[in-house]
Amino acid sequence: MTSTMIATLVADGKLSWESKLIDVIPELKESIHSDYHQITLWQLLTHRAGIPKNATDWGAFSLKEIKERRLSILKDNLRKPATYKYGEFHYSNFGYIIAACMAEQITGLSWEVLMKKRLFDPLGMSSAGFGAPNTHNQTDQPWGHSNSWFGNNWQPDQSDNPEALGPAGRVHCNIQDWAKFLSVFSGNENPVLDKKYLNKLITPVGYYAGGWAL
Repeated sequence: MTSTMIATLVADGKLSWESKLIDVIPELKESIHSDYHQITLWQLLTHRAGIPKNATDWGAFSLKEIKERRLSILKDNLRKPATYKYGEFHYSNFGYIIAACMAEQITGLSWEVLMKKRLFDPLGMSSAGFGAPNTHNQTDQPWGHSNSWFGNNWQPDQSDNPEALGPAGRVHCNIQDWAKFLSVFSGNENPVLDKKYLNKLITPVGYYAGGWAL
């Protein structure tokens, strides 16, 4: 879904697949390691940017507004040289957060707002939201469960990924709205993207494309 939303920005000419991180966010040139100066949006979306799988602490900078929080996490985690080879596949949640930071920078809107304006609303995905789907401390939706490190001690748990990690997996929706999203890729006309951009998203580099794996 994050790739699809970002593709709408490419379609509008606000970004390109080859946009470089430091061109979109120039302030990063002086604060991140030079190993990351050449990475592009498409490399981030196909996990080929040499980015670590996760940030060291997704809960860091919790007092900052969400866009600034993601950007601060980005800066804090890209100061050291890359540990993975640029151009080779290495799955990275963090790479999707960086791609989202590029979208946030170019629009001035948070990833959450962009998802609603550019994906959920046009597709009529009224159930879509972020985090655990149920109302806090209520059982209006099934709860997930977590297990302790010791023994078989499963406990109900309403938690989800930290807010900063949203672009890599924090959307919820019902099955009908999930089908509305999938219908975008059915080949029929849709209110979100032309076929040219949809084909890009499903054309793999190796075995992984823009959010899709073979």
